[in-house]
Amino acid sequence: MGSLLIQVIEVALSLGVVVLLARLLGASGYGVYAVAFAMMSLGALVTQAGLPHLVVRETARGQRLSDWPTVRGVWRWANFTAIALSLFIVACGAMGLWLGWVRDELLRETLAWALGLLPLLTLLAIRTASLRGLRHILAGMLSDQLLRPALFAGGLLVVSLLPGGAITPDKAMALALAATLAAYIAGSCLLRQYRPPELSAAKPH
Repeated sequence: MGSLLIQVIEVALSLGVVVLLARLLGASGYGVYAVAFAMMSLGALVTQAGLPHLVVRETARGQRLSDWPTVRGVWRWANFTAIALSLFIVACGAMGLWLGWVRDELLRETLAWALGLLPLLTLLAIRTASLRGLRHILAGMLSDQLLRPALFAGGLLVVSLLPGGAITPDKAMALALAATLAAYIAGSCLLRQYRPPELSAAKPH
């Protein structure tokens, strides 16, 4: 029931974010944001590379067998792989922006913020998968599916209400980056709180 409630709230928040973005950015501005977000989502397919599913499976298996060295080793390997893939995609994207592959200045600035968002989303997905593998399902859902869209929607509302606080696509992507960073920090804190003491003492294998 808790999982279902979080998913319902997530859908409502996501709808609210879309409505806010459409109203604040206008048709052309929302189009720029949507293109940048779609390109970032394609990059996330490469950087995640199925790692969250692997982490959930191996963490649950390791917990059942009390094989904590393997769990910690899988976590370390998954984080290293995610960071390496993210840096590769970010470097390729930054090179493309520097070479002028994107002519529109507003889209270029929005894509620059989206590149910073990419590694955070990937690492957040791994934190969420680690909590789910430890059977803390609700804790795993909170940071990514509840906190991140809530902070993003709140940030859009606050900035739009400030004097001269006009929202542009690059500002919206920057707010998405800030919300994801906060959710990542929260997810890391939850993982530190819920991981077993045996896991912290285990040598990664």
